[in-house]
Amino acid sequence: MPAESAATRPFAYGWAFSTPVRKVFYNLTVTGLSVAVALVIGAIELVAVLADRLSLHGGVWDRLGAIDLNAVGYGIVAAFDLTSIYRNLERLEAMGVVRHVHFGHGPGLYSLLGQGEREYLVCERCGKVVSVEPRQLDPAREAVRRRFGYEARFSHFPLMGLCPDCAS
Repeated sequence: MPAESAATRPFAYGWAFSTPVRKVFYNLTVTGLSVAVALVIGAIELVAVLADRLSLHGGVWDRLGAIDLNAVGYGIVAAFDLTSIYRNLERLEAMGVVRHVHFGHGPGLYSLLGQGEREYLVCERCGKVVSVEPRQLDPAREAVRRRFGYEARFSHFPLMGLCPDCAS
């Protein structure tokens, strides 16, 4: 269960999956936290059963017995649900429903497919993003093809530069 807030989660996820070592670290951390949560809940349940069987009452025993594990479970499920959003986005991308797009140095974003393919221009100074039809970038693609032999695409990584306002 990740501890980061909803505001920082996209950053953490982007950071975690930027290199294989970070991905392993992130997965081990999430797994470790999952194990820790399971152990804590198991320990609470075990102590409650022991307190009941041994007729222990008062102070700590009453407080442990008063913990609503159903409510705790709902909270844990909700937290895990948030982390699975990114896994679901990866599945939707594999199915061709969304596309992962990187706009500069921030976390990757997702664009909905189905309304036609889109490619992007991003201003490095002000961050303005312009979505265009691929045919509009065909002259740039042709120049890259002629000069370097590459078939350029600007759907995953946009064409970066300065917008007209920042360039002037």
